[in-house]
This record gives sequence, structure tokens and C-alpha cells, in this order.
Amino acid sequence: DDMDQLIWIQDNRARALTALQRWSEAEAELRSAADKKENGHRNVSNVINLSWLYAQAGRSDEALATLVDLGQDMSPYGLMQMHGVRYAAAVHRGDAQIADESFAYLEKHRDDALQTWQWTLVRANRLDEAAALLIERLRDPVLRSDALEELQDYTNPPAQSERAAWDARWTQVKNRADVRREVDAVGRIESFRIPEGLQ
Repeated sequence: DDMDQLIWIQDNRARALTALQRWSEAEAELRSAADKKENGHRNVSNVINLSWLYAQAGRSDEALATLVDLGQDMSPYGLMQMHGVRYAAAVHRGDAQIADESFAYLEKHRDDALQTWQWTLVRANRLDEAAALLIERLRDPVLRSDALEELQDYTNPPAQSERAAWDARWTQVKNRADVRREVDAVGRIESFRIPEGLQ
């Protein structure tokens, strides 16, 4: 009866289906959610999540097309998410203009969604900068908890093509000696026998 709750049920179902590698079913759930209204307006969050699903699979044209009519009437966090997936898809497609536009936005507004900026550096293969940002976050008592959570090891199923490449780069960042020294100073990395949620 409550359509605003239904879209998030569908979003969570898509996450579960993704963890089971049932990609087409996950896509169908996200498409259905993205087509519904939220509070009477365009359902921005689910549209962006659908775009991420395409970007992770290397379906860059579909990822970018999904974002076309989102506009700029979004929260600062929402704009960071939109530009994050827009950048990832544009890089894969080889569209330097779109990639540069979104990267510039992400860099300027990094504090609106620091995790998104962290992963943008990883996706850009700017691993020294990604490591420096991670160390900065680990040294900050306010930011440390989120950084440590991102560093934990989960039992994830094999990822789709682009996500697998991003994860491999993130592993390089995690395993750097300078990063490990900072982790050891403030916390630890453990392994969990559960899959991580969608990034």
C-alpha cells in the first residue's frame, strides 16, 4: 500500500539478487523501483542505483542513459552519487569530456560524500592519492569509523567486470605498507562470511 516503502523493498531485493549473481533479476527489480515515484517526485536514489548496476557490468551506455533526465534538483550527496557513476561509466566508454566534468565536480565537492570521492580515485587508478586520502581518514577520529568499515574483508561472490577491476585496485590500496601501518595504529581488519552490500 505504501509505494515509498515498496521501492526500498525492491532495492533491497536487488541487492540480495546481486549477491546471488542473479543479475537480470536484480536489474528487473531496480528498473521497477526506478520507474516509480518517491514522495510524488522522480525516484533519484533508485535511478542512480540502477545506473551503478549497469556501470559495474561495463554497460556504460545504459548507465549514462539512465541518468540523462535526473537534472540538478538533488541533495549534495545525491549529486555526488550521480557524478560518481557518471564518471565511472564515461571512463569505461572513453568519453573524456563527461569524465572530466564529473571528476571536477567530485573533486570540488568531495566532502559531500567522502567515500564516493575515495572510490573515484580508485576508479581513476590514482592509487597514491587514494591511499593518501584513506590515511587522512584513518587519522581523523570523526572519519575513522567509516574508513575502517570499508576496509573489512567480506565473502563476496565474483563481481561483474568493471566492479572486479575496481575491487582489485582497492585491494592494492588496502595492502600498501603505509595504509596497513595506519590501520594497525587505530584498529584492525577482519574477515566476515557475509557479502558486502552494493557500492
